[in-house]
This record gives sequence, C-alpha cells and structure tokens, in this order.
Amino acid sequence: MGNVRGVINTVDFFPAAYVYIPGINPKPTRMAAAAAWASDGTLKMKWHYFETPHHDTVTCRFDNDRVEVNFVNSVTELLGTSSGMYNDTRPVLRGRLSGEG
Repeated sequence: MGNVRGVINTVDFFPAAYVYIPGINPKPTRMAAAAAWASDGTLKMKWHYFETPHHDTVTCRFDNDRVEVNFVNSVTELLGTSSGMYNDTRPVLRGRLSGEG
C-alpha cells in the first residue's frame, strides 16, 4: 500500500467545488466531499451535491501497486441493484502505479 494512507488522515473534509453530476443532462453544480479509511487499504468518500438530495459513494481499494475505484450513486445505494429502477452503470476503474515519481 505504500504511503497512500499518510496522504489522507482518518477523516478529511474537502471544500466545495464545481463538478458535473453524472446522468442524462450533466450540469455543473457545487459539491462537498468527506473521506475516511474504512479499513487498511480501503478509502471511502462521500460526494454530496449541493441543491440536490443525492450523493455518490466512491470506494478506493489499494493493494500494493494497484488501485480499484468503485462508484455508487445514492439511488442505487438506497434501492439496491435488484430494483432495476436506476442502477449505477459507471465502470469500476482499475489502475496500477507506473513507476517512481
């Protein structure tokens, strides 16, 4: 896992910034985020979008030189994937450390 955990403390709050909400009609909106270590090597973030009731949960799993990033929107989190109402279709992102910086 290297030095990743040292970069973000137990809980950090990030200031509001403009981002694009994923969906049918993406538009810029302000958001705020909070992050905490769920376990050794697993960082969970909540991205809360201003002026909406929605949020994203972003989970980053670190394993040696690899990282996996998973996104789940608040509707999928609430209803589960079995409902079929609005399943989050964003792919799991996988990466690997390319070398020393």
